[in-house]
Amino acid sequence: MSVVAAVICYFILSSLMSQIGVTAPPMALHFGMPITQVVPLFSFLTGGAFVGIIVSLFIFDFLTIRQVLLVGSGLLAVASVGNYILDSLALSPIFFAGMGIAAGIAMSAAAITITRTFDAKYRASMLVAADLFYSGGGYLIVTFVAFLAASGARWSAGFLFIAVVAVVLFGITLAARFPESEASSEQTVDSGTKESWGAGVYLVGGAMFFYGLGQNALVVWVPAYMSGTFSVGIEQAGSAVSNYWGGGTVGLAISAFVLHRVRADTFLILITSIGASFTVVLMLAQTESMFVITAGLVGLVTIPSLGSMISLGVHQLELPSMRLVPFLLCCVSSGSAVCPMWSSFLVERGGLEFSMILICSSYTATFVILSIVYVIGRIA
Repeated sequence: MSVVAAVICYFILSSLMSQIGVTAPPMALHFGMPITQVVPLFSFLTGGAFVGIIVSLFIFDFLTIRQVLLVGSGLLAVASVGNYILDSLALSPIFFAGMGIAAGIAMSAAAITITRTFDAKYRASMLVAADLFYSGGGYLIVTFVAFLAASGARWSAGFLFIAVVAVVLFGITLAARFPESEASSEQTVDSGTKESWGAGVYLVGGAMFFYGLGQNALVVWVPAYMSGTFSVGIEQAGSAVSNYWGGGTVGLAISAFVLHRVRADTFLILITSIGASFTVVLMLAQTESMFVITAGLVGLVTIPSLGSMISLGVHQLELPSMRLVPFLLCCVSSGSAVCPMWSSFLVERGGLEFSMILICSSYTATFVILSIVYVIGRIA
């Protein structure tokens, strides 16, 4: 049951972040604002997730995983419903922040649950398997919210779905048993042999930052880019993001089996190099169909890298502390957090094409940094 609760946390965070691109245009229309002024408001959502993960660096010294998930799922449900009912431009950033903080803390609790439930032999595969729910959440929510937008539903209707899932998480958490997470547990694991974090951990963290930046830029700007470049409606524009998550779901299913036979660092070098190449094709796509197909291929090879990077980071230490997984999630979340504000700045000054350049350069940076980790690992 604890693993079920964990994968639902993955599903929730993805569902929150993935709908930004298809929620922003209806929100801008609803409040009569340019999209470049609306997208930065979602920084409260992505930034909230970043704050939540920072909080998780310390919160497990005082609370159990169960307690954290109960508080997080409750806050998530209240903020999601409040955002829909009040429908206020002034209050939405506050609700976004609340949802983000709750989802960020829950995501850390989920990753810790998985890394502590499974040993090193199965850890990478199980993290990738959990990412199936992350990818599945992105696919479902984008398809659902695009349908709602085309049907004329209120821009915030998709968040009600998040509230329902949060209530389900609350119920499962009450019934589940979780690994220990208190400070005393950590002291038992680390007693007398606590390791310092070497360059490998921080390099993996850097790669995860650029991964989060690139993924969030894709999710946020691809619908607007498609609408502007190929003159399609919001539902059609959302299909590229749906394809991205759908391709990721297939890639994760394949990766869960491949990682039983291939080292995580070798696997990451392969898929991130291919992924960076596909983002170049995405940037240069001349037709709508080519763009949508390429988005699916980008998801196929890049989405499986998140769980593998967490596994690679954990493997840098023989006795990883409770703070290592939240630190790695903090890195990827920080990339997502700065993306709406930074990408809006670029797009406002250089046009929607700059969003594609940001996506390509971010995924390329991820590949370069992981290549350095690979070389260091082989030399060592």
